[in-house]
Amino acid sequence: MASTPSYLQSLNTQQRLSVESDHKYTQILAGPGSGKTRVLTSRVAYLLQVANCNPRDLIVATFTNKAANEIKQRIHTLLGNEKSSKIVSGTFHSIAYKYLSVYGKHIGLSSKWLVADRSDAKSIVKRLLTTLKKADNTLASGIRGQELTPENVLTRISKMKSSGLLAKSDSPELVLLPGMDTPPPELQSYQSTELYKLYQTTLRKTNLMDFDDLLLHFILLLQTYPSCIANIKHILIDEFQDTSRIQYYLLKLLSQNDTAITIVGDPDQSIYGFRSAEIENLNRMKKDFQGTQILNLEMNYRSAHCILELALSIISQDKTRPQKDIRSDYSMSLRPSYRTFETNQKESYWIACEIKRIVECCPQLFTYDDVAILVRSSSLTRSLEHALTEVGVSYRMVGVHKFFDREEVRDMVAYARVIANRDPTSLIRILNTPARNIGKTKIDRLLEETERRNLPLWQTLVQVSENYILLSQRQDKSFLKSLKTFIGLIEDLDRESHDKDKSVSDLLSSVLREIKYYDFLRKKNPETYDEKWDNVMELVHQSDVLAQQEEVSLIEEGPQEIPLHKFLAHVTLASNDKEEDKSSKVTISTLHAAKGLEWPVVFLPCVCENIIPHSRSDDVDEERRLLYVGITRAQALLYISSFQGSVGSYSDAESFSSKQDISSFLRSYETTKYLSEQDIVFNNQLASEISIILNRKEYGTVKNISIQDINERSNKAHQNEIIYTDKPAFVCSRSLAETELKKRVRDQEFMGVPDEPSEKENASKRKGNVDIREFFSKKEDPRLGLNIGKTDFSYQQQKQTLVNNGSNNRLHGISVKDIGKRKIPRRTISTEKPAKYEEASSFSSPSTNKQSTHSLINEEKEQLKDIKTSERESANENTSKNPLQISQAPRKKRLGVRLRVSRML
Repeated sequence: MASTPSYLQSLNTQQRLSVESDHKYTQILAGPGSGKTRVLTSRVAYLLQVANCNPRDLIVATFTNKAANEIKQRIHTLLGNEKSSKIVSGTFHSIAYKYLSVYGKHIGLSSKWLVADRSDAKSIVKRLLTTLKKADNTLASGIRGQELTPENVLTRISKMKSSGLLAKSDSPELVLLPGMDTPPPELQSYQSTELYKLYQTTLRKTNLMDFDDLLLHFILLLQTYPSCIANIKHILIDEFQDTSRIQYYLLKLLSQNDTAITIVGDPDQSIYGFRSAEIENLNRMKKDFQGTQILNLEMNYRSAHCILELALSIISQDKTRPQKDIRSDYSMSLRPSYRTFETNQKESYWIACEIKRIVECCPQLFTYDDVAILVRSSSLTRSLEHALTEVGVSYRMVGVHKFFDREEVRDMVAYARVIANRDPTSLIRILNTPARNIGKTKIDRLLEETERRNLPLWQTLVQVSENYILLSQRQDKSFLKSLKTFIGLIEDLDRESHDKDKSVSDLLSSVLREIKYYDFLRKKNPETYDEKWDNVMELVHQSDVLAQQEEVSLIEEGPQEIPLHKFLAHVTLASNDKEEDKSSKVTISTLHAAKGLEWPVVFLPCVCENIIPHSRSDDVDEERRLLYVGITRAQALLYISSFQGSVGSYSDAESFSSKQDISSFLRSYETTKYLSEQDIVFNNQLASEISIILNRKEYGTVKNISIQDINERSNKAHQNEIIYTDKPAFVCSRSLAETELKKRVRDQEFMGVPDEPSEKENASKRKGNVDIREFFSKKEDPRLGLNIGKTDFSYQQQKQTLVNNGSNNRLHGISVKDIGKRKIPRRTISTEKPAKYEEASSFSSPSTNKQSTHSLINEEKEQLKDIKTSERESANENTSKNPLQISQAPRKKRLGVRLRVSRML
């Protein structure tokens, strides 16, 4: 009798049932960390070795090249290269390419066709648009007035192809694949249809096929010549919950010869709806393939049980999900940590210090490589990058560019450099950004003239604009006009940068307003402009803080004392931080990019309402699944945090001007009971539990280091950094206190403080710092209109107090520009703090509140309804009197700072 293969002996009961299933159609629903890749590869090995399938008769489809390579490697390890190399495996697109390369002649493909990448496709569309704008026909006249770019045209065409619309050469109309739902009307408009047909005609003439075409032509091949898959006996698909409608259609065609199907997936981890993934495909399969067997993999081999309890409590809020459990044998005496902070800057600084504390407490158990910070959106990374740099923790970015490497941020920094010192490299970047009739040919001529005359590039521009230098015998008047306008803009902004009353954020705001950068982003990046605008707003929000960094005392004051120059110096240092790749680094990643990965320690910051769930997401269930994915990336330690103030770009007037709410996913008692507010205390017992989870035999000496110790050491290295304590940070350097004072006046954020400073704060004062509370109490400037003392709360709390007291008085919003320019009467504000506003470090649980959070929110909305109406009326009346109020963002509700340098409320 043949012995049982070793790969079967190592499987648990559920895994082995899945591998040895003799059902024709099988769904294996595998929870996070349950060994789904191992089960899938073991299933392939079982079919080849035990069920005696021919490796050529199997198709194994995955969603990423990385997953495909991993599966190939594991099968090679189990069975050797002879069998593994013959399996048809890869992504859906690579499998389609393999079949089309061999059988494409059956649907009229030439033998020399190639795949067009995104750059090729954009070039084709760009040429089409250029040609059309010069033509004289109905289509050309229809698109001339539209903001069409190659990017948004390609996006529209991709959606049309994903909807099953085909542009055939022998049909004047688009053809819909049988079995596909009718696409929405906007995908069938005359202009979209004609552009699609022209694009496909160009691809055919040049023997090119884009990525969407690979799947569509594969479908045509399977419909026209099904014999090409006559040998296929079994299809296995990984990450089935992420399949699109087109890919499910492919599955049905691939299985038309009575083929067996095994899919592996997890409906709880379906997070790619924005890429046309449809979780409904799981139900479609059960309906279309009668007798489908459902097997659940519920044993998690990754995470501690306390982490899984939290994850299950969150995902179970979706009552429509398939009921399945998830459990672990790893027990820990520690619950996941939850903290809330006044601002996301304090949140980020605490995260950086805690990461350093973890590694220093258990140096033989943890390195920085073991830590990940997972964010909902890339625009949330700036404060984290800054905090990690200040504390001295190296990091790498996954799924996002470093903040200062992002195109839109580089554009703004380039403008700042040109304003500061006419930097030629930056000047070349912004000369035609946004487009101002100074194209590449003109720029090349300017550079040639600059080199020939040995002049600075800026001087060349000036002399050309004044006709001292002629670029050609016949000067282009529109070009000269654009050049003069650009030079005038830079000179005006240069004068503004030397105005002592103007901050760097004021200057950047002027740049954005003058060049209409929001409109430029919206036109150039119709699908992603909102996130790019968020990044720009984050830079504006952080610019004044950056301008205060690296402040040193010099014998003589020089240009470096100008805030703009200090801002640029800090940006240069931050963006030029290039460390050895081999060093241990913390990973910063988006939640989407983290799927399928794991780390011993995971931080989930900014878990606030309107961030997760995201205010722009139409699918709350998918947002919940995204948080679930983030939580289940953690093996041993999980930190979740939120903030109550505003964060850079997440401060638009409608959604984020008031205090942030904790994410609705974390509000129920069934969830909060699995969280702890206590600082993690590292000891031998905890280190032993963690070492078992991570399968690390040695955990070495465990040190007892507090986060205050980390902060004090960091503060010595960075005297301007706010010291973190258990309570909100109130101790800082005097220069930063002055900056904070101006910031609070400008942003209308007046912090409520406890009566007495702590001993640690007193100790810090003796080291040369100041207590920001005492500093503020002495700054009762009558021009501010409001005392900045111990009895002041945030602006929103003051407004709420007026409402509670039945007062009809309105508060005045004050900007730095307003100080000294107009007289603002004092207002008497009640010092009684509304009960619903908690201290920044507290955790509000439904078990301790008489009213639910939803009730409080609804109550607050009703109470503020009248005052918001009067605010809008007042704002409309004063708009003409307030030339400093700017906003290029649309008035509709959206993320992103609406820049309001001055506002009367």
